[in-house]
Amino acid sequence: MVCAPLAGILDKHQNAVMRISTRSTTVALTLLLLIAAAAIATLYPLATRPTFRPGDDAFIERAKADARANFRGADAYGRNAFPVVMRLSDRTCVELRSYKTDGAGSYIACYDRQAGKKIEEGFGVGF
Repeated sequence: MVCAPLAGILDKHQNAVMRISTRSTTVALTLLLLIAAAAIATLYPLATRPTFRPGDDAFIERAKADARANFRGADAYGRNAFPVVMRLSDRTCVELRSYKTDGAGSYIACYDRQAGKKIEEGFGVGF
């Protein structure tokens, strides 16, 4: 049996521990929330930026024209696709990725960096 004075000391100690625990949990959760908000504020603009540089417009228009010339209904590549430009050491490739999930897929064309001629083209199956 615990005597009354000792029980009072134990209750005060338990209350102090609970206050510290609750306070530290609140601080930790607030800090975690602030870190998450900062990460979203930093990464969201990077994820939504254009996937090409301002000087790539000529390659993009050429890839759209090539897609229209090779595929019936390829006008959808102009309206329902977004361009992704990849620069390699010997070529520049443009992929027109479909926004749709109906299996439209994507079209890719690669152009020689020096001559500007189309050296490769293909398409990917949609998802």
